[in-house]
Amino acid sequence: MKILFENDPDNPGYGRICFSDVPSLDGEGWKCSIQETGNDTYLGRSGWEGQSECFIEPLSWTVEAQTLVLRIGPNVVSYFDAYTSYIVSLCGENQARYRGGLNLDWVPAVPHPAISELVAAGSSPRTESEVKAPPEQKKEILPDPEPAPAPAPAPDTEATLEQAPVETHDTPPPLEHPSSGSNAAKKRWFPVLATVVFLLLVCGTGWWWYTHKTGTSLVPTDSKGNIVDNAPIVSPGELVKRFFANNPTPQGAMDLSGKLPKEVKESAAGQELHYRLWLFAAERGELPAASFELARSVDPGLPAWGSIKKNGSEAWGLYSKASASVPQAMQARQQLEEWLKHEANRGNKDATEWLRIISERQTKK
Repeated sequence: MKILFENDPDNPGYGRICFSDVPSLDGEGWKCSIQETGNDTYLGRSGWEGQSECFIEPLSWTVEAQTLVLRIGPNVVSYFDAYTSYIVSLCGENQARYRGGLNLDWVPAVPHPAISELVAAGSSPRTESEVKAPPEQKKEILPDPEPAPAPAPAPDTEATLEQAPVETHDTPPPLEHPSSGSNAAKKRWFPVLATVVFLLLVCGTGWWWYTHKTGTSLVPTDSKGNIVDNAPIVSPGELVKRFFANNPTPQGAMDLSGKLPKEVKESAAGQELHYRLWLFAAERGELPAASFELARSVDPGLPAWGSIKKNGSEAWGLYSKASASVPQAMQARQQLEEWLKHEANRGNKDATEWLRIISERQTKK
């Protein structure tokens, strides 16, 4: 299944998610869930929410030339980022679920300002005609003010001066040193400066952790895989980010995955970096080797792979796609079938559902 996103040229801020090669378009009530690759959070009505999967109801859906099109509004489009991969799960009323990758290599259209304010406030998107002006306020008529009382007569200045006692001092009062004011100002600014320095240290530490969270550094390479001389050492996460921002190719994604050190696969963050590269190579280039690696990452009979959810029917389809060029793919698919049958006999509901989907696919062939 291939997934693409298109901007709606007639309605800024709206878009269309197009699903092609869907095994079955029968049924109603299509909806989808969206998860950013490498993160545990799902996109909901209020933005990126918790780790529980939540499905987004489209504004409308149609079938155009064997392609399922879901129309979405700014409450979804405004949270998309350029050069970012997403995992999209499609579901209908028949409970059939299909999963695929969505890669954005361009910036989504910016929504209309009036719509952006509604989305930021957490309201559902509406058209401009639905945004009504505030009701006109009635002016309150105030009574005329009362005339001001006549000013009191000015006191006799000369008499006041004559009656006022004259104060005398034996010694003049002490003068304040000029530097005393600057010292007081320094004392007032010291807590502010200390707070600023503390925040800078916290931000710098957080940025360093983010760019080195896989625990491994690499010598950077260009888009063709050649080592760049005299270049600073960067983390695998930053290296993958630069790859996707510089005209990525499917074969280049597989080459970069092979060049990452073995210890990168030992961490959850590193495993998700590999998954993102394999997903791009399989979706854009339909490379059998990428399909085989993707199948192993979602195979429920194998250990967990980062935060990627297991799916037996999806793994079975990926093994089948890779079996023509990858010899071990057919054996892996047979082992998966045996595992699913064993788990289904034990009462595993997920395994039973995956076997049902696989059986339907085999029947259609």
